[in-house]
Amino acid sequence: MPLTSEQLSAMTAAIWRRVSVRSYKDGRVPVETLVEVLRAGEGAIPLWPHIPVRFVLVEDADAFLQEHGGTLLGYGRILGAPHFIVAVSEMTAGYMENMGFRMEQMILYATALGLGTCWMGGFYSRERVGHLVGLAKDEQVVALTPVGWPAAGGPGRLLDKTLKAFVPDRGGRKPLERLVFAGRWDAPAGQLLTQRSVLHATLEAARRAPSWRNTQPWRFIITDDALVVTASRPAEQIGLPYYRLDAGIAMSHISLVAVCAGIQPAWMLDPERQAGLRADLAIPGHYDILGSLRLDERWHMPAPAEIMAREPDHADTRR
Repeated sequence: MPLTSEQLSAMTAAIWRRVSVRSYKDGRVPVETLVEVLRAGEGAIPLWPHIPVRFVLVEDADAFLQEHGGTLLGYGRILGAPHFIVAVSEMTAGYMENMGFRMEQMILYATALGLGTCWMGGFYSRERVGHLVGLAKDEQVVALTPVGWPAAGGPGRLLDKTLKAFVPDRGGRKPLERLVFAGRWDAPAGQLLTQRSVLHATLEAARRAPSWRNTQPWRFIITDDALVVTASRPAEQIGLPYYRLDAGIAMSHISLVAVCAGIQPAWMLDPERQAGLRADLAIPGHYDILGSLRLDERWHMPAPAEIMAREPDHADTRR
C-alpha cells in the first residue's frame, strides 16, 4: 500500500533529527509497530519500480546473532538490539541505489515512531544472513538494520565517541559549498545556496543523509533546467558498491522534501541519456552519474517552513 501524505510528512521531518543508534534499551518492540515499519518499506516510493525488493523481519535478535556466529559488526558493535530487518533485492542494474532510496524511507518512518536504527552494509556474512532469510538465486542481501528503543548514554555513547576519532572529519558534515556546483564541475554554486528555495531545502536534506564512514560520496550539479546527481567510485571496490547505496539515500531525501513541497519529482535514470552529461559538465571519470531531475520554476520558489530543517545539525551522519 502506498505511503500516505501524513506518513511522508512524518518521514521528511525525521530527516533532520535521525542519528545512527548502536545501543538499545531492554525490551521488545510491539509486533504491530514492527509490522507498521515493514509496511512503510514495502510501500516506499521506488527509484527503479521494476526492481523487486523485500524486507525480512528478524523478531528474535538473540537467536539470529547465535545463528550468525554470536555477533554482528557494522560501524562498531550493535549493543542490545532486540530486532533486525534484512533488506534483500534482486541483483540488476540500479539495485544498490534503489535499495538506499527505499530502505531510507522505512528507516525514517521508524525514526518518526521513536525507534532507533543503524544502517549496516558490511562486516557481516552476507552468505550466512542470506541463508537465514532464504535467498533466491538472483537475490542479494544488500543491508540490514537493528530496530529497537534507543538507549541514552551508556557504552554505546562511549563507543561512538571513540569511533569518531577514526573517521573522516570526525563525523562532521561537509558544507553544501563542497557538494554542490553550478553549471559544471567545480563551479561555485554561489547565490543558489543562499536562496531559501525548495531546491536549497532538498540539497540540505541530501547533505544530512548518512553514508559509509561519513564519506558523503555524492556531488550535485545544478544546470539551467536539471539537478544532476553523481557519486564517487572508490579506488578499490571491496564488497558491494555501497557508494551507490549512499547516493540512493541522498536521492530519497531529495524526493521526500520535494513531495512535501508539492512537487512530484521524476528521476531520469537512463544511463545512455546520462552519459552525454559527463563531457558537457566536466564530471571526473571516477564519479558515476546516477540520474538527474528536471527543474522548473517551482524548485526555485521560497521553501515552505514545514520542509526546512527544524533540528540541530547532528554531527553523526555515519552508517
